[in-house]
Amino acid sequence: NSELQKHIRVSAELPASHDQPVAIAAAGDKPVATIPDGTGNADGLPDRLVRDPEFDQRVQEFRYGTGKARITWAEMLDDEGLPVRQVVFNQHVRLQIFFECFADANLTATYGLFDDKKNSLSSTGFLAVAGRTLDVHTGESWVVEYSVFLPLAEGVYSFQVHLAAPTLQEESPIFIDVVPDAIVFKVERRRPFRVWGEFYLFPE
Repeated sequence: NSELQKHIRVSAELPASHDQPVAIAAAGDKPVATIPDGTGNADGLPDRLVRDPEFDQRVQEFRYGTGKARITWAEMLDDEGLPVRQVVFNQHVRLQIFFECFADANLTATYGLFDDKKNSLSSTGFLAVAGRTLDVHTGESWVVEYSVFLPLAEGVYSFQVHLAAPTLQEESPIFIDVVPDAIVFKVERRRPFRVWGEFYLFPE
């Protein structure tokens, strides 16, 4: 293939006190290394870059960044590997971020979780899980997958996904591609006991 594709999986199981990475990069058209994700394997990751013109059109107005790499698709999957936009309280999902690279860079691929009022509920942060970064090169395509639990009250939520490059400790990261509302989803009312308030994770 002219494009080198890489896969990386991390665990970001909520509501843990912090996200704990368990990821190893794998190169080639398909994973060539076992990437622990709670099941001990890397099965189920896509073997091609996902591009969707409708996704590009929907997020184009609000995305921003330097353009050294570009997010081409973001997806939330259930445990059967099917796309899902409606979940129950504390459901486990897999969040996938697909991107392609137009320049060599050292970057992170991360996410933020927001409610319908745009309050931040949880985030890996622009500097990623435990500060881990990816060395990417021109022509490569990547998919990063997070394993996440969603202990949320009934309502509408969204994932923002972003690529960023770290800078000096006291400076803000360089934003390569930031996509607000990449995934919008609904949480059903918890039964038999309703949760009346949102769960704000990682309070300071």
